[in-house]
Amino acid sequence: MRRHGRAAAGQPLDPAVLQPVLARIDQRRGPGQRPGRGAVREPAGGEAGAGGGAVAQANGLPGNLIQLTGNNSINAAVATIGMNFNLAANNNVNVFNNSIVINDDGGQGMVFQSLFGPSNVVVSGNDITVNGLFGFFVEYGIRFQTITGLINLSGPVNNNVTINNNGGTFFFFQALNPGQINGQILVNGVAVP
Repeated sequence: MRRHGRAAAGQPLDPAVLQPVLARIDQRRGPGQRPGRGAVREPAGGEAGAGGGAVAQANGLPGNLIQLTGNNSINAAVATIGMNFNLAANNNVNVFNNSIVINDDGGQGMVFQSLFGPSNVVVSGNDITVNGLFGFFVEYGIRFQTITGLINLSGPVNNNVTINNNGGTFFFFQALNPGQINGQILVNGVAVP
């Protein structure tokens, strides 16, 4: 499932754009299940299995305010990526106090697939668990892939990342080009990058 949030340049992203994503995430839980908890379910019609894409995706034009905050819960058995960001320049991105659980080989909790600077990114107080099934694929907690220009990264509260993958390769945090990042966040009590 993909939801794209777009706003005109210089305008904040309308929170109503993200509400269908969060409502869909809530529908994945069964009756009486708490956020971030519950049994693994089989893919519904139209959903993909391993490598099935992102549960929450934000695509932004220049000048957006994009926020995923306030104890959002993502519990996905059929998505490789919990949160995926592809953003143009001059964005302010705030991602804090979220719970992400991915049960999939090659799972990635939070991915900044493409970022253009200058932009400000706050990642703080998130709880990410990636459960790889067989240990054949690499799992990631928080990942910055392609950064063009310089971004400012901050986050005052630790991000807890747990990866269970049966002895395979994993990264709690990865930045492919850390020289493009000004600042740090805490992941498992360690300042990165």
